Amino acid sequence: MIYDKIENLERYKGFPDIYAGLQFLKSATFETETARYTINDNVVANVSEVQTAETNPLDFEAHRDHIDIHFPLNGTERILVCPIENLKQYSEYNAETDAVFYKNPGARAVEITVGNGYFAVLFPNDGHEPLLCVDKPEKMKKIVVKLKV
Repeated sequence: MIYDKIENLERYKGFPDIYAGLQFLKSATFETETARYTINDNVVANVSEVQTAETNPLDFEAHRDHIDIHFPLNGTERILVCPIENLKQYSEYNAETDAVFYKNPGARAVEITVGNGYFAVLFPNDGHEPLLCVDKPEKMKKIVVKLKV
């Protein structure tokens, strides 16, 4: 996992796909249309409108073929992150959505807050529970950049 501010994107020049995704995030505004954007052959960005909540009924998710970069354009979002080896898988891997879901059987998760310029890069071994509210549930526009592994 990487947790940083978008103003530090130059630190990631040595990682071309991560850097390309971060450049997209830095140039995006709240007026960026809700859509899927192709950045390069390995990187796409999904801009969507989402709702945070006190709990996420899907619990933790992980991806095998993609790295995620989570970045709200407005508001803030809590994300719990835990290595998948400390979680209990409860769904079969879905290759079409590149997702598998896990429960947390008491493992310690790291809690981060994205938004207000902060982003998170989540790797395939990072189980993550996104869309959790910080203070109270809120609607937000969010970008999730997907990088092929």
